[in-house]
Amino acid sequence: MLHETDANWPLIRNLLSDPMYKRMYMAHMRTLNNENFANADYKNLIGQLRTLFDSSVQADPNFLYTYTQYQSNLTTTVSGGGGGPGGTCGVYELMDTRTTYLSGTTQLSAAPPAISAVAADPATAVYGSTVNITASVSNALSSAVYLGYRYKHTDVFVRVAMSDDGLHGDGPAGDGVYGATIPVNSLKMEYYLYAENASAGMFSPERAEHEFYTLFATITMATSADVTVNEFLAGNSSGITNEEGKYKDWIEVKNKTGVPLGLGDLYLSNDLNDRTKWQFPRTAILPANGYLLIWADDQNTTWIDYHTNFNLTLSGDTILLSDSLGVLADSILYQQQTQDLSASRCADGTGPFVDGTTPTPRAMNDCASTGYYVSTASDALIVYPNPASDLVSIRSEKSMQRVEILDLQGQVIEQRELSDDKQVQIGLERFSPGLYLLRVDGLTPVRLVIQ
Repeated sequence: MLHETDANWPLIRNLLSDPMYKRMYMAHMRTLNNENFANADYKNLIGQLRTLFDSSVQADPNFLYTYTQYQSNLTTTVSGGGGGPGGTCGVYELMDTRTTYLSGTTQLSAAPPAISAVAADPATAVYGSTVNITASVSNALSSAVYLGYRYKHTDVFVRVAMSDDGLHGDGPAGDGVYGATIPVNSLKMEYYLYAENASAGMFSPERAEHEFYTLFATITMATSADVTVNEFLAGNSSGITNEEGKYKDWIEVKNKTGVPLGLGDLYLSNDLNDRTKWQFPRTAILPANGYLLIWADDQNTTWIDYHTNFNLTLSGDTILLSDSLGVLADSILYQQQTQDLSASRCADGTGPFVDGTTPTPRAMNDCASTGYYVSTASDALIVYPNPASDLVSIRSEKSMQRVEILDLQGQVIEQRELSDDKQVQIGLERFSPGLYLLRVDGLTPVRLVIQ
């Protein structure tokens, strides 16, 4: 507790001035003392090290002590050499004495709470539901039992109170079983317990937050029909950065369904001969109708985001989304890209890829950014370029019967009858510059700017 009230040591003083933090600190000190010194585990380590370098010690010509003194100094004080007037204290003498002292201090000898029978109900939860965490706790203040939990290994633990009131999955009130109910917002949750009384604290597991309990959850797993590659950027030099603050290429996938999906059965690759090159982690979740960004930076790791084991190439490459059998869910063969502009599906999630769009990572594609306008009446309709000058193209995934251009008063000034065509071009030489409306098969018109 040295410097706990010293203004010149503000970090130590401020932390230890909080009674809970002080008891947590002493709980860890008790664990360190017990697991390394009180149980004599350090002596086993020393024995291994002495065996490892014994021959080197004997061969060292620059010794301050004899080999015999070196051997005896493990347990007893030896004089001479560089040890000063008092000699050199034996390692066991020093550490066993310190261990006895620490174990006898008021802080480490105080009886802590006991925590046992830690359990989750259900043991395997369903993503999006809730789970009850319970434990038997004794010798603790009833208002000082806590659950710490997090959804990702990179998160900070959130600490919430546990109760013995019969309302938190803890069984009858007052039976010494404490509980807390928390939402299951991840496929792998980490948690620990902490309890304290007026004198001491206790963690379970004792090495928390370094160690913790793990809870796994289930979720509907995505199939090849549920997910699509929605956008990618193969030349990122000024857009978003990864967790290291570096500009790296990325791929965005989209959930085409209205339910959250697990991605652990799907793979990304840039090699037709190795379609299962990079597997999504088992904990990867794609929200309902949502987006997920994956860094294509050859890191093959998970930090805050996911990182593949391959890069994208600006001059052209392949992106494959497959299942575990190598069945393609989506495939893109792209040509030369423009630095810092993405390629996006237009319409978002369903249409063909359009190069040179404004990047929209983790969000709906900006299909109008380079002259493409997606109809609000039909997700399959693309009008380009827009604004247009000499020629406008209309492309649809559905067959078109009639295309009309109207003025702002709703008067039809151009009409083209089609025969179930999916693409048509209309010359604009006779149109004056301005804003017009374009309508396909009587659906809600979209804006067309003629320059």
